[in-house]
Amino acid sequence: MKADIEELIGNHVSVYIVKTDNKDEQGLDVWDALLYNESAFKLENILINTKGYGRIENREVSTATMRYFKDNLDPGTSFTIEPITAEVLDINNEFWITYSLDSKLFERKIVFTSKNREVETLPVFGREGYKAV
Repeated sequence: MKADIEELIGNHVSVYIVKTDNKDEQGLDVWDALLYNESAFKLENILINTKGYGRIENREVSTATMRYFKDNLDPGTSFTIEPITAEVLDINNEFWITYSLDSKLFERKIVFTSKNREVETLPVFGREGYKAV
């Protein structure tokens, strides 16, 4: 029976972390995590679980798990999942995304690691940021 279950990887979406014009209380940059529909199809019933975890100054830290829902997302469009402060960028940021397409359920786990990030100007948004690879 398990062999009959089709695993559908959600390669229709990407998560970008993009710099905003806002600053936090300490004057540090605020970033937005954005979900982008890379496909030519409307995605429906989008559920995103996010969490952060890692080490800061030799101590283990983690954020609360947050859940977000969006009814649908048109092709070639994005929406803001959540703002991310500068200190949270210093740890791993995980996004577990589930959505419906053509009456099938897709899922994808995207993790931005705390290392090996290169900020660049993203043509999709015309702002500085980076994409998970």
